[in-house]
Amino acid sequence: GQQGGGPPEAVLLWHDLHVEKLLSEVELNTRRSKQQGLESLGEDYRQRILRNDEDQEQELLKLENNVVVAQNAYQNMLQTNERVQGLDAEKALNVNIVGEAAKPLRPLPRKRGLKLAMGFFLGIIIGVGFGYLREALDRSVKTIEDVENKLKLPVAGHVVEIRQRGSQTAHGRIFLLDQPQSEIAENFRALRAQLGYLLQETAKEKVIMVTSPGPGEGKSTIAANLAASFAMFGQQTILLDSDLYRPSSHRLLGAQKKAGLSDWLASATPADELYKRIPLNGSTLDYISSGSSRVTFQKIAINEKLHVLLHELRQKYEVIIIDAPPVIPVSDSAMITPLSDVVLLVLASGETQITAAQHAEKLLKKAHPGTIGVVLNRLDVKREYGPNSYIDRYSDVYRQHASGKA
Repeated sequence: GQQGGGPPEAVLLWHDLHVEKLLSEVELNTRRSKQQGLESLGEDYRQRILRNDEDQEQELLKLENNVVVAQNAYQNMLQTNERVQGLDAEKALNVNIVGEAAKPLRPLPRKRGLKLAMGFFLGIIIGVGFGYLREALDRSVKTIEDVENKLKLPVAGHVVEIRQRGSQTAHGRIFLLDQPQSEIAENFRALRAQLGYLLQETAKEKVIMVTSPGPGEGKSTIAANLAASFAMFGQQTILLDSDLYRPSSHRLLGAQKKAGLSDWLASATPADELYKRIPLNGSTLDYISSGSSRVTFQKIAINEKLHVLLHELRQKYEVIIIDAPPVIPVSDSAMITPLSDVVLLVLASGETQITAAQHAEKLLKKAHPGTIGVVLNRLDVKREYGPNSYIDRYSDVYRQHASGKA
């Protein structure tokens, strides 16, 4: 042994070797673990590669089979085509000319008369069917019977269709001056007579409002000619144009629309300057235009100036005709209706839809007018009374008077 109590050298060496062995075993175990992990990862990659190769091989086999099937089908089609061509060639070789074609001595009949008759009758059937279909789909007011049955309103009068009477102008004139002997002038006289009976029942009924469901139905022409008819009959009459949106009575009368109703409502014109006097073949018709100022009827509702104006007109005139705006597009007519004694609703025959006429009737009745009547404009008298009625015979008399032959 050694002196001094220290460990022997052999023991130290053994200790170092033992530690080194332990470290070597740890490192060995670590390397074995890594080797096992790498081997497991390699096996996994190998399995994946083998599976992918198998899928690709199967896909390749499918494609090869498809190519083989397509090639076989193409070859079969070629063979079939060759057989068909061979059969056509055999048929062509088997054709023999028996004899040459000869011209017929007489041409074959074309049956032109039969074809024309069939076309004529088919045309009639189709035309009549189309006419009935159009009539069934047409929902417009056409006759006086339509007005009385579907609107339950009395017809105060009618005005014939102007264009069918040979007139060059369908609207926009005073017919009692231009064609006093015409049928349409007589229509306005008859309308004035019917309204005269209503106005004679009481002295208070003087105001007649003329309106329509919508624009373009002839209300302004009816109002102007009706006012002219009352004036030429000898009654003090005034025409008030209250249509501030689309006025046209000034063109019918050949007057200016300056200094009119809208200017007075806007307090831009004194009341004395509103009146215009229109000469009518020995008679006169007073007229108040719609004016030139841009003012809405809401101003009327605020200051009630229209009440004052109508009260003044009632003191001066026997008949007051108001050319009012259409009922459906604007609400102005609803403000004038309670101030009127008689309301004339103008309907264009064959144009005004029944639903529009019914809507206008409801709006007017809500305003509680005294009397509502209908004027059927542009009426076809042949449709209404038949082509051989006395109405059509008197139309010939009207035309002769208008041309100066009778």
